[in-house]
Amino acid sequence: MYERNELECLFADKHNIDAKGDWLLRVQSNPFFIAKRKYGYDIESSICISKRQLKGLEEKADCGRTIIYFCLNWGDQMRFDILAKEVNAVYAISIADLINLLECGKSLAKNFEDGEPLSYSGAEDDDVWIIDASKFNTKVEA
Repeated sequence: MYERNELECLFADKHNIDAKGDWLLRVQSNPFFIAKRKYGYDIESSICISKRQLKGLEEKADCGRTIIYFCLNWGDQMRFDILAKEVNAVYAISIADLINLLECGKSLAKNFEDGEPLSYSGAEDDDVWIIDASKFNTKVEA
């Protein structure tokens, strides 16, 4: 079993990331099966994140330019009669850009409850967004 800092170092080496740079890693190891059916997003690039989790990332970041690497990693799985094929993808976005996208109500992020855009400032800590990471400007080679 690896410690978190060891995993982050392995991740940085594999993806040619400057380990001394300002970045954070968030791993999602389970697919969001109903992403396509309910929100119109591909399972392979759907990220779920709450305001509480985003606030935690903001607190750990040195500044708004801190990059968050979202690592989506899971094997073939079936649930709700939906097959989620194996995914090993990494998407990157700065914290400031992500919060700006949520604040502006862009169509790449929807509220988990009702599928409507929800601004970051108007959200409660327990509110969750479904984000289509394939729309980020950066996809890192996995």
